[in-house]
Amino acid sequence: MHGSHPAFFPILTTPPTGLYYNAGGTKFLDVSGGLVGKARRRIVGRGLAIGDYDNDGRMDVLIVDSEGKPLLLHNETPQVGHWLIVRLVGTKSNRDGLGALVKVTAGDLNLVRLCQTDGSYMSASDKRVHIGLGPAKVVQSLAVQWPSGHVDKLTNIPSDQIVTVVEGKGFAR
Repeated sequence: MHGSHPAFFPILTTPPTGLYYNAGGTKFLDVSGGLVGKARRRIVGRGLAIGDYDNDGRMDVLIVDSEGKPLLLHNETPQVGHWLIVRLVGTKSNRDGLGALVKVTAGDLNLVRLCQTDGSYMSASDKRVHIGLGPAKVVQSLAVQWPSGHVDKLTNIPSDQIVTVVEGKGFAR
C-alpha cells in the first residue's frame, strides 16, 4: 500500500504490585520485595483505599483491579509503635466529620490530621482518622476542629484503641 508505514504493536505487561516506604518525608524506598502470596500478583490497579481493615492499628490497603478481584494488602507486620484511631460523628457539621482537623499532642509529637476519604481514583478510604503515636502510650491532648467551627478538646487518652468523638459532646461511651 502506498504511503503505509509498518505497524508497531507494543506488548504491554501488567506491572507487579509496588509498595514504597516513606523514609522520613525525604524519599520513598521500594519495599515491594516484602510482599508475599497474593500480594505479589500482577494487577491492573486503578483505585486504592486505605484503612484499618481488622481494627488492629495497622493500616491496610485495598487495590481495585480493573480486570478482576480487588487485592487486599492486609498489614501483618510486627507492631512497632502505638496508635489511636478517631471516629468522628458530626452533629452541626456533616455526620462523618469530613473536613475536621484532629490535633494531637503525645509525648514529643504534635500532629495534625484531616478527616478525609479521598486520595485515589474512584475510591474512598476509611473515614476514621488514624494517628501513629510511636512510643507514646498516652495522648496528652486531642482537639477536633469541626467544619462548623466548634472545637472539642479531650485529654489523657490511652493509646492503642479506637475512640468516637461526637461534635459538642466529646467521647461517646
